[in-house]
Amino acid sequence: MKQLFKILFSLFLILWIALLLYVNIRLGFLPELEITPDGVVNQDVLHQLYFLKKELHKNQAGEQMQQLYPEGLLFINSLYALTWYDLVKDLKYSSPYYKEAIQEIDWVLQRVQSDEARSIFSESLEIEYGAFYTGWSNLILGRKLLLLKPVDRSADDIRLFKSKCEHIAGFIKDSDTPFATSYANQAWPADMVICVTSLPMYDHLFEPKYQYVTRQWIKKVQQRLDTVTGLIPHSVHAQTGYPEEGARGSSQSLINCFLPEIDPVFANNQFLHYKQFFLDRRLGLPGIREYPEGEFGIGDIDSGPVIWGIGGAASVVGLRVMSIHNESDVAVGLRNSIEGFGAGWTSGDQKKYLFGVLPIADAFIAWANSGPAIKASMLPDWRRDFLIYSTLTSLAIYPLLYWMWRKSTR
Repeated sequence: MKQLFKILFSLFLILWIALLLYVNIRLGFLPELEITPDGVVNQDVLHQLYFLKKELHKNQAGEQMQQLYPEGLLFINSLYALTWYDLVKDLKYSSPYYKEAIQEIDWVLQRVQSDEARSIFSESLEIEYGAFYTGWSNLILGRKLLLLKPVDRSADDIRLFKSKCEHIAGFIKDSDTPFATSYANQAWPADMVICVTSLPMYDHLFEPKYQYVTRQWIKKVQQRLDTVTGLIPHSVHAQTGYPEEGARGSSQSLINCFLPEIDPVFANNQFLHYKQFFLDRRLGLPGIREYPEGEFGIGDIDSGPVIWGIGGAASVVGLRVMSIHNESDVAVGLRNSIEGFGAGWTSGDQKKYLFGVLPIADAFIAWANSGPAIKASMLPDWRRDFLIYSTLTSLAIYPLLYWMWRKSTR
């Protein structure tokens, strides 16, 4: 029995060293970029999309995710479509990837506009079907319109997009609170941020119309910030819009992805607070906290796993936030930490994380990786520090193994 314990414990220590070695190798990850006549294509993101395409089309990943939490079907499809948009938005119309992106976004729109996708949302809310459903479904539609030439845009798509924008603007004009509900008497500001993102898209696509409404919305939001952090809160009172739960990393990361499209000045101010209260490091590696420093909380359906205070969803989406705000070293640190601890693996033309067991995690990572291109120094501090910690840990394990087996041999 004693000998079996030694063998098992030794195997554990050896596997731990192997894991440290693997993670350190993956921390040097660089995405594969293909230079084509139509533009630069991130092959890693493309391979992630092909994995998600198979999961969504053949394995009904949307329906599976719906079983895990209420918005699973809408969320995974939305992230999939938005990643296609990011991949091809700078490519020429002649690119085969561009044509494939339009086909996939159309497929997603059919899914999210179906009765099945709308079934859990109430049609009678202030904004039809609520802020979550309207925000994400209209965002996808707007992104599709941005990709297409004006002559290729469907009249039905234009009519629907304009109608949704008018409903969103109407709510902002008529309501005392800036945050529409997603379900009866339940309001989350991040959902409304997605809704409001449609308004500057409308102004870009068509004629300027919603600048004043957007400014109105920002003023109302600024009156209802979390008093501790100065950030947009996680959840609010449905009637007044005042905070019920303060800022959290998962919603903050999402909010800070879209605020720059709405109001760059306010977005920059919010980003500085976000960095102050949520950007942290563990063993030299960057991560985004789920709760502000000094506040304890556990993981839930919004945050995903929370380990040592660092939020899973907050850190993945935080990668996109950091790339949008040109925080290159932090963005690379987050991206490569996800590669290492998420066990990113490419086989053929498909890439998945965590062995592909949770496709919505792959969708979040793909969308985060499809943000603005990031560049960083060859050996940033976060990577050097983790290498030192790993080396010291390994050096401590080797003598232990030697002592155990030398004593056993004697």
